[in-house]
Amino acid sequence: VVHFLSILSIQLSSICYSAMDLKLTLENPQKTTMCRNRNADRCLKLEESAFRVHRGMLHSSPVLERLLMKGARTMLHLDYLKADQKHFTPIGLNMVIEWMYGTRIEFSTEHLTDALAAAFALEMYDMVEAVEQAVLKYQSISHSTRSRFTNDALCWFADIDF
Repeated sequence: VVHFLSILSIQLSSICYSAMDLKLTLENPQKTTMCRNRNADRCLKLEESAFRVHRGMLHSSPVLERLLMKGARTMLHLDYLKADQKHFTPIGLNMVIEWMYGTRIEFSTEHLTDALAAAFALEMYDMVEAVEQAVLKYQSISHSTRSRFTNDALCWFADIDF
């Protein structure tokens, strides 16, 4: 995790954007025909938030799959994952669930930490790679486009502590 973030932060060190200026888009090539909440038989709970999901979708994550193997509970509590990933939030968990269902995800750089922390916490490295590709795509923005951003720009990797 630290190695990945250090490489990514080095690659992004010369690019700073306002959080409102940049949207990242992720598309999972593994689409599903399931509707997210319709007939969902499991619930993921993080902090005070609960997310309904289908049992079959949980196999996308090795962490969730291990929880299922320990016992077929309907409510899977994920707060213990915050011990290793303190930035693991319900916002990030929602993004991971959207990823599992093959939904197109669009989010601002303000939630980049949430997305990466959730993907790492649930060992969803295909999503981590998609986030990295989306960020690297914006690294190639031309100099003329970069110059329109203001001096109060925010480098979102400056304070990430994984």
